[in-house]
This record gives sequence, C-alpha cells and structure tokens, in this order.
Amino acid sequence: MISLLVAPFLMAFPAPSDGVAVPVPAPVEAVAAAPDIWFVFPAEGATLDPVLLVGTDFGSGIPFFGIVPSAPLLRLQAPELPFVGRLSLMVTAVPPVFFGGVVPLTVVRGLQSSNAVDFRIL
Repeated sequence: MISLLVAPFLMAFPAPSDGVAVPVPAPVEAVAAAPDIWFVFPAEGATLDPVLLVGTDFGSGIPFFGIVPSAPLLRLQAPELPFVGRLSLMVTAVPPVFFGGVVPLTVVRGLQSSNAVDFRIL
C-alpha cells in the first residue's frame, strides 16, 4: 500500500507476475516563466495616460504602478520562442493615485511578479 503522502508523486503500473507494484515517478509539469518587462513607453505620464509595456510572458498579468493596479486595455502575445519566452505587448492607463513621483511598474501574474521598471507619475 502506498502512503497518502507519497501517492500524489507516484503512479503504479499493473503488478508484474510476482504481485509487486512498481512505483514510477509522475510526470513533472513545466513551470511558467515569470513575466519580464523589457521597456515601457513613455516612462512618465499623468492619470489615465496610455502606457505601452513590452516584454515576455505577461499572459493574464495585471500591471501595478507601485501598489495600485491598473486594468490592461490591450494584450497581444506572440508564439513561444526558444530561450526568450512568449513575447508580450500590453497597453494600460496610469491609474488615479494621490501621489506623484517615481514608482515601480510591475506585471503580476498569479504569484509571480516581473522585474520593476521606474515610472514617473506626473
């Protein structure tokens, strides 16, 4: 009998003629790469100004200006490229905030966050 702790990680094939099941490791699923921002245009903007983000693996990620989320207005993705990932383009708007200055702009997808790019809110 396979214990409950080990069972999710093993698959048992039909028992050979001697009646002993042979455990075989379960297949490992690929982990998606974290989003990566290559550049942002423009690098500064006022509330509701459009912002273009270019990078890889944005997927269904949400852009954050500091701790304030912004709704993506457009998402485009290219097919996966070896050693690069899935090229991504996203257009969003600067969200209404109560402060100005430089904030980190990131893309968060699930539990993964991209690198931070400085963005100046006017």
